[in-house]
Amino acid sequence: LLATATAAWQFRASPATAGYWLCLVALLVSPVAYPWYLLWALAFVPLLRGEAGWTAIAWSGTIGMSYLMWHAPTWRMSSGAG
Repeated sequence: LLATATAAWQFRASPATAGYWLCLVALLVSPVAYPWYLLWALAFVPLLRGEAGWTAIAWSGTIGMSYLMWHAPTWRMSSGAG
């Protein structure tokens, strides 16, 4: 997280870009990341320019899949395991 903050400062990133990457890196290294945590990164997407927000959009696309698995009667990813 400190390396990301230092890189954002060195490259003179805008506040929106720096906050976006700090949010994504914090999620990447956190021990637990619930699906709704990805919504915080989506708050930065309208503030970014160009193609910078695609990472958060792609990660947030997994929220629906995770809720389908979470509310399934069993927590198995495939029926052949076990």
